Amino acid sequence: MNKTSIQIDAIEKSFKDGTRALQPIQLEIEPGEVVVLLGPSGCGKSTLLRIVAGLEQPTRGKVLFNHTDVTGLPPEKRDVGFVFQQYALFPTMTVAENICFGMKIKKFSKSQQHKKLEELLTLLNIEELRDRRPNQLSGGQQQRVAIARAIATEPKILLMDEPLTALDAKLKEHLRLELAQLFRKLNITTLYVTHDQVEAMAIADRIAVMNKGRIEQIDSPREIYRHPKSPFVAQFVGQVNRMQGKLIERDQHKFIDFGFVEIAYDDDLVGGMEDKDTMGVEAFIRPEDIHIGHDHGIEMEITEVMFLGERIRLIGSCNGHKLMVDVANETMVERGDMIYLYVNQEKIIFG
Repeated sequence: MNKTSIQIDAIEKSFKDGTRALQPIQLEIEPGEVVVLLGPSGCGKSTLLRIVAGLEQPTRGKVLFNHTDVTGLPPEKRDVGFVFQQYALFPTMTVAENICFGMKIKKFSKSQQHKKLEELLTLLNIEELRDRRPNQLSGGQQQRVAIARAIATEPKILLMDEPLTALDAKLKEHLRLELAQLFRKLNITTLYVTHDQVEAMAIADRIAVMNKGRIEQIDSPREIYRHPKSPFVAQFVGQVNRMQGKLIERDQHKFIDFGFVEIAYDDDLVGGMEDKDTMGVEAFIRPEDIHIGHDHGIEMEITEVMFLGERIRLIGSCNGHKLMVDVANETMVERGDMIYLYVNQEKIIFG
């Protein structure tokens, strides 16, 4: 595969009814990188993908491949592979014919088609499906065929629009792993759209979290999760407890009082603020960063116990503040129990 970079330069999109789908978007994707556009419905992620594909035209801005402007080119001139949410396989064609379709259009020789077909059938583990038609395939099998067809012509770029949405939870989990492995093998520049944060975390080199037509943060999955740069990112990616604190001073030392726990004030973490005595502090703590103590700590009454398989989620009240706490799945607790907690203060995320 040819290695191609993508530059999205100040892309904006407004529709005829006045809806502004995209604010100015600036994004650069390195050759061979997998970038996931993650966000809620209506945030603009699919619109941006379609602009990169040439299926939509931007109101302003440019799309460049390897620093060459392709904004005015139609989709067939951009040399991209596109996997749609519904896969869009040709129903009257066999798997082999679907995979070879693009190669025939691009005038690959019969020997080239045969060689590439065999490579892709093996790569995607669908050799036994070659003579079946789409209505004889499961959702996961159709997805593999759609990917094979998209990459058969050796496109510069692979674009994927929510390809796992229609699948059941167990199959999604399996195919996330397969996709992550496939992307590493292909080493093709990939732009992938999803609203599923677990999916994004599993396959991305970097995640661009979108909200209301803007990119709020682009970073590695680990950084997005551990160091979100906005309250929206903190609350959209993973589960968090939102905390409102007040700055107080006692014995010539500053603290942040969250109502159920106090922590020492650290200007580097919180950021410089004027009117520190009156301005509130917004912060977040993930459920797995609150731990059960033995006989001292923050007292919480458990109001709900949710068994989630690999963990148990406790929901309770600490001095009037609702908290979620994730604990090991062998923890023996019940509704109404009083437990002691301590907060890993190093893991507090400040908004």
